[in-house]
Amino acid sequence: GVLTVVEGGGVNVDDLNALQRFKVFEMLRGMQQSQAQRDLSAASSSASNASSSSSSSSAAAYIDDSLYGLIMYNSMMHAQAGAAAAGHASVQDGLAVLQRMQDAGVRPNVATYNKLLEVAVGAAQHGRATLADGEAILERLKGAGLSPDRDGFEHMLELAAAASAFGTASLEDVEWQLTRMVNAGFATDVRAWKQALRVAVEEAKRGVAGVEQADRLLDAMRHNGLAPDMDAFALALQVLVEAAAWGKAGVADGERLLERVEAQGMTPPVSFYQAIMHAAAAEARLGQGRGGLLECERLLERMPQTLRTPPPLSIYAQLMSVCAEEAKHGRVSVEDGMRVLERLEQSHGRGVWSRLAPSATGVPGGGLAGKGRRKMVEGDAREESRRARSEARERGGVQ
Repeated sequence: GVLTVVEGGGVNVDDLNALQRFKVFEMLRGMQQSQAQRDLSAASSSASNASSSSSSSSAAAYIDDSLYGLIMYNSMMHAQAGAAAAGHASVQDGLAVLQRMQDAGVRPNVATYNKLLEVAVGAAQHGRATLADGEAILERLKGAGLSPDRDGFEHMLELAAAASAFGTASLEDVEWQLTRMVNAGFATDVRAWKQALRVAVEEAKRGVAGVEQADRLLDAMRHNGLAPDMDAFALALQVLVEAAAWGKAGVADGERLLERVEAQGMTPPVSFYQAIMHAAAAEARLGQGRGGLLECERLLERMPQTLRTPPPLSIYAQLMSVCAEEAKHGRVSVEDGMRVLERLEQSHGRGVWSRLAPSATGVPGGGLAGKGRRKMVEGDAREESRRARSEARERGGVQ
């Protein structure tokens, strides 16, 4: 039972010290040695007593170094990885465990270095490690005469994704890690490519990446014989939303992503439509809308066919936000807003306004009725003001 707990990593450094104080490891070691001695006795019953004694002593020493020590120090490294993920340990703490392990005469194995990479991943989540730390760990592994396994390359991808949130890793870096993984003889999987998509999300937040990068990664997955899952599409959608804030994505890109999802036999959830309309509002806010309201209405029409249920009220709230932003640039009128409200009544029944509580749509500061009508009035007022100024200029009056 204790072995299961230790190997499963359900301990921390303090727990291990307590186990040592209570002689639990010594007890386990004794049990292993006793079993080894019984096995050796059964296998070499014809050998001399001196030879058996020597063999038993040699076997006991081997078990002490390779099993007892390896379990203890690898478990301590695992505990450091958990502490790093919680923000309480650094790569240096992991290296200290490695040094302590080597000083004790216990040779680290590939799993030891993988755990050390996990320490780096946890530290990177708090901005305390970079890809350079991971590369240094791999160099230590190779210097010990070992080769990285699949877990090691996957940890490097995780490290790149974590570091990208702090601007210390790029999409180019993670793509190089994928290439190196393939060159080492390990085929990539969907999980590996999702790490690349996570880096694309972080770069999109900074205005560096756009939907082109997300499309390229999805295409690369297919090229490698992999089918993106819903999580992968959700990450691509997040890239789209973040890129829209920089004017690098819009409703048309969202429609293409929906077509990708549906072509794979999946049903996009409501949140996909909400995110696309959010992107449409961002596009309109920047004054770069290209018929955003009409495209959003087309999305509204396809939702019942895809989801087999009327669009929720929150979707109409998003649509009214798009309408209001488009009105600021003179691309829609109050008639467009009324058309959206009529769609709402057709979908949810007449009198829906009177039944809506302020929190029914998730729109802060009032229900859809009040907020929707207010946005239409504001948009119409801006349009009338612009028209009046234009007429004044034509008459040569005061602007």
